[in-house]
Amino acid sequence: MCNKFDGTVKNELTMPENDHYKILSLDGGGSWAIIQLLTLYDRYGNIKGRELLRNFDLVIANSGGSIVLAALAEDYSLEEAIDLFKVKENRERIFHKNSFRDRFFPTDYLRVFGLGFGPKYSSKKKKEAFEGLFPKVNALQMEELPGAIGKESLKIVVCTYDALNNRAKFFKSYSKSDSVRLTQAINGSSNAPVQYFDFPARFKAKKSEVFYELWDGALGGFNNPVLAGIIEAYKLGIPMDSLRVVSLGTSNKLMSIDEKNQFWKWKQIATKYRRKKLVFKKLKPQFKFFMATVLNQAKTILYQPPDTANYI
Repeated sequence: MCNKFDGTVKNELTMPENDHYKILSLDGGGSWAIIQLLTLYDRYGNIKGRELLRNFDLVIANSGGSIVLAALAEDYSLEEAIDLFKVKENRERIFHKNSFRDRFFPTDYLRVFGLGFGPKYSSKKKKEAFEGLFPKVNALQMEELPGAIGKESLKIVVCTYDALNNRAKFFKSYSKSDSVRLTQAINGSSNAPVQYFDFPARFKAKKSEVFYELWDGALGGFNNPVLAGIIEAYKLGIPMDSLRVVSLGTSNKLMSIDEKNQFWKWKQIATKYRRKKLVFKKLKPQFKFFMATVLNQAKTILYQPPDTANYI
């Protein structure tokens, strides 16, 4: 949740006055983005998505939050949007597990031997799922969405990460350079690497004709995109004292004492036996330390990466 920024930005779910500039920020978090929808349902009831979006002036989203945004833009009711994450069939369409045949080396064999390392979901199948689940928004470019939603002044921003240039990339409904469909943007935004999806999401922007290869926007530090939303409002010339922000996230649980102790033991063994290559019985805990370290970093995509947005 968002606290005050410069003493002026407030986090409130009440309907703000007309002279306030209202920002809705939706965090990443995979299927746990259902929490955002449950929060909106608790405040607004079973409202239709486009009616809800018309209450805001700027909506910015990342990863799981971008899927929520697409459901709202498609004009799902909140109950229908909740079912995207609640119903197993819908989850499995979006998070489609690759078979051995569809995995690339070495993750194909690592998973065969039960090592559980490497991407397990298909970014291509995710793209197809979005096109099927959101046919209305898939037929429109992002700059056409505000008109379809019924509020021409609405600004929409989706956070992604440019895998080729190693920097954050934002797709906007008011961009003068790129023109993409929301389904393309959210496929990039929800494309968590390493342990989750297999390949960067690839597509060609209509105006610029640039081919993009995209990962989840969390890699750029925007799992919580509220700071980017405030900066966008500032760039648009909106007075800072008029901003009102609703920032919805998913958070994560802290590591238990037992888990911390186990990690410490693996680390101690790895430190002590790293030069004793023939002590085979100590290879397994060293491998577990390696796996835990890599997976903890990979899971920051779902949780709270060290971004400044969390300190506003």
